[in-house]
Amino acid sequence: MVSVVTVDGVKGVDKLLADMAKRTRRWTVLAPRIHDFLLIRERELFDSGGASEGKAWAGYGAEPKYKAWKQAVLGDLTVLRWKGGKAERLYPSLVDPRSPHHVWRTGSDEVAMGTSLRYAERLHRGGTNMFGEPMPARPLVGLGPRSVGRLAQLITLYVARGDSRGNAWST
Repeated sequence: MVSVVTVDGVKGVDKLLADMAKRTRRWTVLAPRIHDFLLIRERELFDSGGASEGKAWAGYGAEPKYKAWKQAVLGDLTVLRWKGGKAERLYPSLVDPRSPHHVWRTGSDEVAMGTSLRYAERLHRGGTNMFGEPMPARPLVGLGPRSVGRLAQLITLYVARGDSRGNAWST
């Protein structure tokens, strides 16, 4: 059996490639989908105590003063959460786009998501807590290999297929 490529077939391939090229010219159309993807990943990061992106956050064992204070104030030692507190700010700033501290910027070839809370960088990189105790780094943003792979897969599907045929960004 012999396969035959007709002129009509070439035109179809040309259209497909032109559509793909159009979808890669500006990434701003992907920005809302990437934003939703990152919000889901941040929730998973907090729910897993950092483990979902590769490394679990250290508990408060090396910060006895902070640990005792947080336990007394909240009765909860969930790392980087202020559960039960009147004004939890860090978690909402990273998972809720309505938070006044949520940061989301887009450009033609980049997106940036994070928080405007000044203390977040110290938590992310490590440093000293409010009692002067050494505090380990607890990475708040960034994607681990699993999430980078999934994001690349979703972008590839979008470039190849556009909005059609099961391009689900929620997973």
